[in-house]
Amino acid sequence: MLLTEVFLAHVSDPERFRERSALERTLVEQHARGREAWPGIDLPSPIFIEYLASRVAGFSLEELNAPGLYLACACAQGSDAAVRVFRDAYRSDIQRVLTRMGVAAMIDEVSQGVLDALFVKGGITGYGGRGELRAWVRVVAVREAYNVLRRSRRDEERELPAADEVVGVRDPELDRLKAAYRTQFKLAFERAFEALPSRDRTLLRYQFLDGLRLEQIAVIHDVSRATAARWLQRAREQLLEGTRRSMREELNVSRGELDSVMNLIESQLDVSITRLLRRDS
Repeated sequence: MLLTEVFLAHVSDPERFRERSALERTLVEQHARGREAWPGIDLPSPIFIEYLASRVAGFSLEELNAPGLYLACACAQGSDAAVRVFRDAYRSDIQRVLTRMGVAAMIDEVSQGVLDALFVKGGITGYGGRGELRAWVRVVAVREAYNVLRRSRRDEERELPAADEVVGVRDPELDRLKAAYRTQFKLAFERAFEALPSRDRTLLRYQFLDGLRLEQIAVIHDVSRATAARWLQRAREQLLEGTRRSMREELNVSRGELDSVMNLIESQLDVSITRLLRRDS
């Protein structure tokens, strides 16, 4: 069976791939790249191509990291050889991340937690092939360390108010703005969030959904704390500007009234982001 047939049978949008001869060459090349990267792992091409097809939505085949997906697929298939290769290839990366986070004393516990999450609970299938597998493993390591260190945090958090609530403020004008523009704000805010670059959405999820500190986010992206802080600030600014632009296009209001709405939004931005991410998760 041609790899093209396997691919088109499992991809969500087969109409995107019309040039069949070029597609077949690309699929053969992707499988060859994975096999060359991990010569000790023999993964049949139809299995790999089916795995690849399930992760290509919204991306081109060339954008996917074939070597990373090849190893992840072999691990997901239960290959003992692949799991051993994975452990040997990424154990030192996991330990390096944990040391930089200041949890060196818990390296064994957290490292085992990472491996359990990946191979016992099936987390390895969460790797989508966007970027290096090594970077994705660092994210998993940071999250597992966070879970171990702060296991009870979410249980202790009080329920946050709705995204459009103003906590502790009773102002008739603000109440009027909330009532008038609640639906428009929610839609504009969601559109603005979805329009953010993938990295910016991920950064906001790390901070507001996972509760990671700047130092932990910096470790994941291998940048300084100052750079991580600058990225997050820019993501927040873009989110606000995108919301403003969307509301300006949808609403026929004066500049002053729009400014009042945006001031209300900005005052509760953290609550709004957290609420949106919790709902989506």
